[in-house]
Amino acid sequence: MQALILAAGRGSRLLSLTDDKPKCLVELKGKPLLHWQIMALQDVGIQNIAVVTGYLGNKIQHLGLKKKFENKSWETSNMVVSLFCADEYLMADTTIVSYSDIVYEFKIVEKLMSDGSDVAITYDVNFQKLWSARFDNPLQDLESFKIDKNSFLQEIGKKPKNFNEIQGQFMGLLRFTKHGWNDAKKILQGYDINKLDCTTMLQILITKGRKIKAVAISDKWGEIDTISDLELYEKIY
Repeated sequence: MQALILAAGRGSRLLSLTDDKPKCLVELKGKPLLHWQIMALQDVGIQNIAVVTGYLGNKIQHLGLKKKFENKSWETSNMVVSLFCADEYLMADTTIVSYSDIVYEFKIVEKLMSDGSDVAITYDVNFQKLWSARFDNPLQDLESFKIDKNSFLQEIGKKPKNFNEIQGQFMGLLRFTKHGWNDAKKILQGYDINKLDCTTMLQILITKGRKIKAVAISDKWGEIDTISDLELYEKIY
């Protein structure tokens, strides 16, 4: 088992905090966000951790990362391009893929590791509480998320009309086996990956028949997009 952290973005909504460093190096409780992810991954025994860099990627160093990949088109692309930048790495072993602007407990990684599916994601079952703390109108930021009775993903990433269309929220944590990633690559052939974000990719995969297991999470985690997010997590972490 290995891990890959997608850290190419700037995080413009964090304003001046990312003028001289990438979003993943913005600090929470005195530690860079990237450090929080590395700690959680190492706490479950994952030592082989790589990162995909982009904006000010030269600033990311000396954090125990085994390998760095570069998304040279970070300004005009999304996370799917970053995944393809690390294609060789993803084809080497089962990989936990993590966004770099989230913090989470090691127990969440353990649950994702223990799932035996070729492609799996985590989702927050208590999303309403977190999003209500982050937003005055949570529905403006939330995305649709539907699963079947066997916890396989059925829909993700659409604009919901109401909370009935939302059974959880994707957290930015995924798991690919070598076969799962190879299958995903084949399905995505013919798509312009520069225009795909992660939830759009997941929707394409399930539409094309790729089963994706959704692992329910109720443990503490957070997504940092804005300065107000940082202020919130400074209080609750």
